[in-house]
Amino acid sequence: MNKQMKTRSTFGKWLDSQGIKQEDFMKKSDLSRSTMSKLCNDKEYIPCTKVMQKVLHTVQEIDSRKKITDLFKI
Repeated sequence: MNKQMKTRSTFGKWLDSQGIKQEDFMKKSDLSRSTMSKLCNDKEYIPCTKVMQKVLHTVQEIDSRKKITDLFKI
């Protein structure tokens, strides 16, 4: 499927805007491929606390001003 045809979550759109590949973020944050896919493509997915912590830690290495609520509907 063409990348532009995919529905991206807020987090997925943020990754795209930063030019970060899902694979690279997945490795850096120690997330599974299936979790990473849900994070980027499922607008309704709300990750568990452990996943949120991993995501936020990695995101804040890139942009220290980002909050979890900037990326997920919680």
